[in-house]
Amino acid sequence: MKGGEKIMATTTKLALTFNIASNKTSVINYNYAKPSVTEAQVQALASGIVTNGSIFKKVPLSVKSAKLITTDTTEFDVE
Repeated sequence: MKGGEKIMATTTKLALTFNIASNKTSVINYNYAKPSVTEAQVQALASGIVTNGSIFKKVPLSVKSAKLITTDTTEFDVE
């Protein structure tokens, strides 16, 4: 980078929160999710995880929430 140059990057991740035993929750984060993902696609993914949840130590019993989290990163040349 040249003096004062900034590089900005935007990343999106999908965070799915599930209800598990003992009134607790478990979160699965998918980095690099497409910002254009639809609610129907997220519902299908989350339902599939609940349906096949026995592969996890903390078995998801139901979906609590789903969020797309977008982060902007700006890097500064401070040398």
